[in-house]
Amino acid sequence: MDEFRRAKAKVRPVVEQLMEEAVLAAENLNNDDDDQTETLFGDVRE
Repeated sequence: MDEFRRAKAKVRPVVEQLMEEAVLAAENLNNDDDDQTETLFGDVRE
């Protein structure tokens, strides 16, 4: 059980940092993806 606690203590801060970075990345997304999607797949419309 002690080994698990030590591993958790190492992993948890890393996971929390990744989660914070994911939130920041999501907040900073711009909506230019629609243009890129149109360029790539616009000719496939029904």
